[in-house]
Amino acid sequence: ELVRAYKGLPRTELEEGAQFLLKFNKEFGYKLVDKALTEEDKWFQDGFGETLHGTDKWGHPISLIKMSKLDLFKLSEKFPDTSKLTAPMARGLCALRRIKLGISAKAGYGVRKHVVIADLSGLSMYSFARKQKYAKALAMVPYQFFPDHVFKILLVNPSAVFNMIWAVAKLWVDEVTLKFVINLGTAERALPLWAKHGISLDCLPKHLGGRSEGVPILDISRQLAEYTAREENLKTSASESKKSRSE
Repeated sequence: ELVRAYKGLPRTELEEGAQFLLKFNKEFGYKLVDKALTEEDKWFQDGFGETLHGTDKWGHPISLIKMSKLDLFKLSEKFPDTSKLTAPMARGLCALRRIKLGISAKAGYGVRKHVVIADLSGLSMYSFARKQKYAKALAMVPYQFFPDHVFKILLVNPSAVFNMIWAVAKLWVDEVTLKFVINLGTAERALPLWAKHGISLDCLPKHLGGRSEGVPILDISRQLAEYTAREENLKTSASESKKSRSE
């Protein structure tokens, strides 16, 4: 995944990427999703509001992020230290990673990536300008610790201001990243384009013209943690029962 993500980039960036992964594995690891949710996890994932909406025709899970729900001012009050955002942000990505492993097992082929639909309606450019370090911290978690994890990022409902900024910003974005970030325009303009990207109406969020209600990533994270806890309890009970019989 690391080599694929940094393909075409200087070797120094590949080596730096490897150091990021080593750091993540040492501090958290991808089994982070198996641990009980903390209050910070719940607060963050509820506020981030990411939802899952089935898969595209190739089997990639589809997640929706409503940028209007992301309040960087409240986030900065809750997490004065931006490094504390890593665990709650990574938990959601670990949950998606676990889902992709499950899809791969059923499909019989590897599904390594997922699709992100970023709904930009209601996006506060003011808060992003004032709280740039928090926006950057959120972006760096997937970039550093989950390389090669995104199939496409589909932007919908961008404002005129965003389009102006994006037109300039993309001149500095590397080609590897730029090739999978696609601006679809308004929800109305995007509606006939979803099929081209392998997304059926059954897996498209309702407010964008589809039929999917979606499942919060918070609920999925909670279910994964609860499942792991039940499995651990069953193992402990079985071990104690075996020990009792041998005595």
